[in-house]
Amino acid sequence: MHQDGTELAQSCPNVGELAGRYRDVVDTTEPDGIDLFLSDTALADAKTNVRRAQALARVQHDRPGLRVSITLPLGRTGLPDTGLDMLRAASSAGLDVSIVNLVFAGDGR
Repeated sequence: MHQDGTELAQSCPNVGELAGRYRDVVDTTEPDGIDLFLSDTALADAKTNVRRAQALARVQHDRPGLRVSITLPLGRTGLPDTGLDMLRAASSAGLDVSIVNLVFAGDGR
């Protein structure tokens, strides 16, 4: 997340910069895996979803074995289209998503 509370993919203007920011975190913390908790707001822009997926795919390519999971909001009517769009973007980018977590958003949808 960016300092002002904006999700990182929304504030980084290009894939290379975003991948670099993700890579910095992975290099510093050396995790086995990362989880992105994406809110409705973070999922609202299709271009941001594509940029996020492409950046994560680059990092995963550079760090074989890095597990990436994505946590998405679940409304009363199911997974919103924006969540499905994010998963499609991940697939198109070649990102290997190990787990998709669904969290009830409780927003009445």
